[in-house]
Amino acid sequence: VIPRHQHRALGLHTLPKTAISYLEATVIHRVWKDYVREALGIEPGDVLPTVCEKGHDPICQALMKIDLHGAKIKVVESKCETSVGLIGVVVLETKNIFKIVSTDDRLRSIPKQDSVFCITIGNIEVVAYGKQLLTRSADRSV
Repeated sequence: VIPRHQHRALGLHTLPKTAISYLEATVIHRVWKDYVREALGIEPGDVLPTVCEKGHDPICQALMKIDLHGAKIKVVESKCETSVGLIGVVVLETKNIFKIVSTDDRLRSIPKQDSVFCITIGNIEVVAYGKQLLTRSADRSV
């Protein structure tokens, strides 16, 4: 096991800007959708319970622990105005940043702080506030 600081020093913590295309990332997204459906116990076509309905809290708690590598996200709000409206697949997540491959095949860094994201799970869209995701995915999923 390599400590994080050595991992970073070796360049294992970064991706080249042209490492992966959006088309390749959609393959990862399909695998991710299966993982999420299994983790949440939902089937294609299911509708998530609303805030007032029974079963809402367990789904929300499970969603907060989901690994987002492979998730398709849309930036709904951000301090960085050029990021608003971007759609892409998460290929790397750090404590403070999502690295997504956008539909134009560009690798982009989106800060979590002060951003709001829409995460798509099949026909279900979930709004996530970046400040609630300010942890490493490995720490969040424990």
